[in-house]
Amino acid sequence: MRTIAITSGKGGVGKTAIAINLGCALSEAGKRVVLFDADLQLANLDVALGIAPVYSLQHVVSGEKSLMEVLTSGPMGMRIVTGGSGITSLMHAGPQRLAKFMSQLDDLADTTDFLLFDTAVSADSGSISGLTLGKSGGLLQLDWVASCNSNDDDYAIYEGTLGGTFDDHASKLCSTGGATSESFSIPNGNVYFVVVPTNPLREGSYGRDGNDAERGPGSGACATQAIGVCQ
Repeated sequence: MRTIAITSGKGGVGKTAIAINLGCALSEAGKRVVLFDADLQLANLDVALGIAPVYSLQHVVSGEKSLMEVLTSGPMGMRIVTGGSGITSLMHAGPQRLAKFMSQLDDLADTTDFLLFDTAVSADSGSISGLTLGKSGGLLQLDWVASCNSNDDDYAIYEGTLGGTFDDHASKLCSTGGATSESFSIPNGNVYFVVVPTNPLREGSYGRDGNDAERGPGSGACATQAIGVCQ
C-alpha cells in the first residue's frame, strides 16, 4: 500500500479536487484506492463527492466503529473515510485517541493499493498535524511546514513508541540542514515522530498534548529548549 498526502499551507488551492481526481485516475488504472479526509474542522470530501456516509472518523476515534467499518463506497470503486465538518471532539482529541485509527491504517494494506490523504490547511488548529507522512517501498517520508518564527533555520526529529504516554521520544536526527522533509527506513513496530524547530541558540516547541499542555523535551535533547513566538 502506497500512502500519498495532498497538503498545502494555504486554503482554497484545490487540495480536495486534486485528491479526488488523483483517486479517480488511479481507480481507472485498476488500482484499489482509499480516500481519507484528514480535515477535522472543515471536512468537505463527502460534499465534494455528493455522498452522505452513515459513519465517519468520529466513530473510529470514539471507539464505536473500526476504520474498516466506516469505509463508504465512492465513485469509480474508491472507498472513502470522511471526517465530518466541525467535529469538536476530534479537533481536541489527544494523541492517544487519534492513535485509535492511526494504528488501524495497516489493516487496509491487503485490500488497498493507494491510500490518499486529503489534509487540512497545515496552519489550521483543526488539522491533525502540520506533519504529514508518506510511505513508498521501504522508505517513510516526513514533510512539515516551516516554522512560523523567522529565527528558526533548522529542525530536529524525535522518535517515540506509539501507544504509551507520548513522552518517551528520543532524538533521531538533530539537523535536517534546514530542509522541511526527511526520509527514513520504515521503522519496526508502531512509532510516532516529533519535528522541533531549531536555531543556533535553542530548540522550540514539541507541540501540545491532549490536555493542551506543552509537551516536554525528548531524551537526549539536541539543544536547550526556549519556546519562541511567531514572527
